[in-house]
Amino acid sequence: MKRLVLMALAAGAFGVSAEPTVSNVRLRQCWPWSRNVIVTFTLSGADAPQMVKLAFTSEGRSFDVPAGALSGTLIGLGNGSHRLAWDPTQNGLTARGLLPDVEVMVTPCEMPLYKIVDLSVEHGDVEYLTESQIRSGAYGTWEETTVGSSRTVIWTGVTNDVYKTSKMAFRYVPATTSPAWLEAKGRDVFFMGADASLSGDSPAYHVARAQPRDEVRLTSGYWLGVFEVTQRQWQLVKGGAPASYFTADNAMRPLESQVSQGPTGMILVRGRSYDGYNWPRDGHKVDPNSFMGRFIAKTGVAGADLPTESQWDYALRAGIDDGTTVRYGTTAEIARFGCSSDLARETPAAEGGTAIVGSYAPNAWGLYDMLGNVTELVLAGWGSSLGETYYKTADFGTDPVGAAYGDHYFVSRGGSWLDDESKVTFFFRMGDSFYGDKFTGFRVCLPGNVE
Repeated sequence: MKRLVLMALAAGAFGVSAEPTVSNVRLRQCWPWSRNVIVTFTLSGADAPQMVKLAFTSEGRSFDVPAGALSGTLIGLGNGSHRLAWDPTQNGLTARGLLPDVEVMVTPCEMPLYKIVDLSVEHGDVEYLTESQIRSGAYGTWEETTVGSSRTVIWTGVTNDVYKTSKMAFRYVPATTSPAWLEAKGRDVFFMGADASLSGDSPAYHVARAQPRDEVRLTSGYWLGVFEVTQRQWQLVKGGAPASYFTADNAMRPLESQVSQGPTGMILVRGRSYDGYNWPRDGHKVDPNSFMGRFIAKTGVAGADLPTESQWDYALRAGIDDGTTVRYGTTAEIARFGCSSDLARETPAAEGGTAIVGSYAPNAWGLYDMLGNVTELVLAGWGSSLGETYYKTADFGTDPVGAAYGDHYFVSRGGSWLDDESKVTFFFRMGDSFYGDKFTGFRVCLPGNVE
């Protein structure tokens, strides 16, 4: 049996430099209690959140570590000490227990804000865009926005048609425990739900559905689709032309007629064989033949799923969590809504029914159509009866999974093209059978790692 030799190297840790540096890198295998290897390091000199890259070698030969073999945070890091865990069994290195000689190089770099997945080919390219790249103008237009007390950049050039059809764009949403959120809000939680005193354009029953208001702590960042999944994207992933109620410019309209909040919709989106509509019993397992299963197989990007309700709500608000603000802009600027007259038209004009995704202004994290257009499925059960419409204990706390699926429907959020203005708010939640096809869509959520 070989003696365990673990060596650690830090890139940029020597000499005088204005760039972020990594030092004090240590590796420790937990044998004989576990084969896992703990990697610790110190990041310093960073004036913005960083990403770190790990380069492993064994006996002088480099090897790739799959994203699923690492636990801990690689992205959105601030100055201070950090800890990661690596499961080497996924690299076939521990058949005899202890590892052979292993080294790791830890390198800090600018963290990406956007992730782009090519859907047009099997295992197509996955690209990343950083703030510096966006500000350069090489990828089109951009704007500065404010989240809390911090400024960030949103990529408005993403409204190019390619990101609504053959590619899918994602925005990184930082954890509430991240330096970015702590700087923006001065606390490691956000508040979900409506203040009981809220009135105005949200009727009392809408507010009641978003009660109580309480804290949520999200300890991991994630990637959320910039747009709702479009009909062309569904076709490239799932195959076959999707059924659609609206056919004018349908490639870039959000998917709607394939999706509902009951079991049939969840079978298509998440699947049946793993009880994909029975969240959270089986976690993020999805059926290989569902949209999420096909997305993972086609792109090689693991962990695709719907967002939990807390992930969706946090991303929607982008820092606006006072409990009384109703939406992130004027309704006419940010949302397609109030088009109930289009319900009777099978093929309305482009301005009727759903809108081409990205037609309205985004929120402060650059996410489009979070309100209006189609109401969006999230991983949360509506309850065992239509009367159980309020938030549950499982909806709050640290990394909540939301209420379990009951005998009725999943929750959907954000209102739709059909709804009046009172439902296109931070607070409106839906789950009954009135919202079936024609009104319901979804967007994809990915774990916050970098392939």
